[in-house]
Amino acid sequence: MRKQIIEYTSPLDALIALTKQLNTYEIKYQMNSEEFFAKYNQGETSDDEMFIEWAANYQHYLALHQDIDDKSSLYFQPKCPITCLDKVLISRCCNS
Repeated sequence: MRKQIIEYTSPLDALIALTKQLNTYEIKYQMNSEEFFAKYNQGETSDDEMFIEWAANYQHYLALHQDIDDKSSLYFQPKCPITCLDKVLISRCCNS
């Protein structure tokens, strides 16, 4: 399989694209990414290329999400468990 490099204009755009990709895996395999990643790390999944890609995308997602949260917390103090970033991700992923 030939890999393609995609450049995004912002970390948020990259995070949205990753969220959409993770959602595709989750629907296909009927498992959320957090559950999959735990099984993957425990060796409970195969070394299929799709699972390796899913794990890498999830790690990238977590890193980007943390980085954006860290930067946004300097400016915003969320008052509920759902962060502003989560609200943006939900609205952009579900409405496009």
